Amino acid sequence: MWKRTLCLATVPLWLGCKDPSVAPAGKSEGDHGIRGPNVLGRHSITDNPQTAPTEQAPDAVGFLADGTVLSSGPWPQGGRVRRWNLATRTSAQLATSKDMAIAVSPSGKLFAVNENAAPDHIDIYRANGDRSSRVAQGLYPHLAEFSAGDGCLVVATEGDNKLVRVNLSDGEVTEVAEANPDQLIQAVGVSAACELVASGGNRVRIFSASRPNSRIELSPEFLNVASLGFTEKGDLLVTASENLGVQLWKAKDGTLQRTLYEGDGAREQGASNAAYAAAMRGDLLVTGHGNGELRVWNLGTGTLIDTLKDGPANTILDLAFDVAGTSLVSLDRKGNVLTWQLKIN
Repeated sequence: MWKRTLCLATVPLWLGCKDPSVAPAGKSEGDHGIRGPNVLGRHSITDNPQTAPTEQAPDAVGFLADGTVLSSGPWPQGGRVRRWNLATRTSAQLATSKDMAIAVSPSGKLFAVNENAAPDHIDIYRANGDRSSRVAQGLYPHLAEFSAGDGCLVVATEGDNKLVRVNLSDGEVTEVAEANPDQLIQAVGVSAACELVASGGNRVRIFSASRPNSRIELSPEFLNVASLGFTEKGDLLVTASENLGVQLWKAKDGTLQRTLYEGDGAREQGASNAAYAAAMRGDLLVTGHGNGELRVWNLGTGTLIDTLKDGPANTILDLAFDVAGTSLVSLDRKGNVLTWQLKIN
């Protein structure tokens, strides 16, 4: 899930250094063992990064189809959208210095950016950095997610929080949910078939693209839904929130199917073990938490397979799988970008 609170950084980026705060991965307790991490880069924000504001750090990462990592953030080299070579641990700027990425497709073939100087549209780029198309013109998007298969892009607009679906084959825009300035939207998701769209903030709603403005509203009141997404079949919606934790919901009627992690309940906002990021591939779900843990779950059984540690109290801001589902990239509050190799038996 891509996030978009960015500002210019003025501190150096150190490459090729191992983070001594990273603990080794635990022993596998299931079918998915994990070894790592491998440090891609470290971005020190302040002398005391534990209390550094998150807007000073890069805020989004994702894998492209060729295995390189795409990052969005105010890197001091000048480019906000950069491609990282894992073998050489070097980076090159993509798009323009005024752009920031807000979504990368599950196939790794496309990514979406919008320009700070003209934020009323989204530019779709191919993985090689060539611009493919311009969509959602005049809508002032602030969140977006690709469907699996790159068939469509769902967009939440700035200010009025309208939801639209963009058909990537012809650029056609369909309104899914009408403007609602009072509805906080922090995360969006779309099913592989582009039929179901979900939004999350203090409420989670599921919409049908073929029946605009129809909705299913999940019954509880959420605190900070930082991430959500549909499973590959589109039958379940996964939500990660501070107060209710990580949960699976039936997409057709919004009923709760399973709670993987109970969350912080009535605790104050910002509790250290809350879930702030999530990534899925098949039956594998990884959640990132405020205490620096990455928890690996089996969606089919609901069991916790493994727990990884990024570092002491480093809030995980973003997670993404590669196309093959064998590697994971994580970004924490300090600006550490780590790659984790998955061993799938």
